[in-house]
Amino acid sequence: DNGTTWSSINTGINNLTVASFATIGGNLFVGTNAGVFLSTTSGASWTAANNGIADQGILALAVNGTNLFAGSI
Repeated sequence: DNGTTWSSINTGINNLTVASFATIGGNLFVGTNAGVFLSTTSGASWTAANNGIADQGILALAVNGTNLFAGSI
């Protein structure tokens, strides 16, 4: 419907302030105030993907090949 209708698909995201979005293949990533979350189900469910991230206020995500980079405050 070209964006006329929207629905929430945020199961598993514990902070709904999404500042950034990136994709690698079929994987979706969002950067939030609570870190990075990954969906392998086209957004139907999300899991935290924060191993090694000290500051979880993620403002930017960037992709280079299969590498994901996260920028924080």
